[in-house]
Amino acid sequence: METDFGCRIENMAILYHSVVGHRMVQNEWASGKKHTKKEISMFKTVEKECEAVFMEAASFPGAGEA
Repeated sequence: METDFGCRIENMAILYHSVVGHRMVQNEWASGKKHTKKEISMFKTVEKECEAVFMEAASFPGAGEA
């Protein structure tokens, strides 16, 4: 089954933004900077959302098509 180009681009954009967001959160955790409770909550939410995208990436339409 072939998937249209636009759908593939959208999936790659979602995955790219998840990778960038996840890495930014990891950098914040590693920075050693004190964070407010609001920031910690936001970072945890971003991290969970990004990880959810990673878990679903294999089932994106067009994933694994050659």
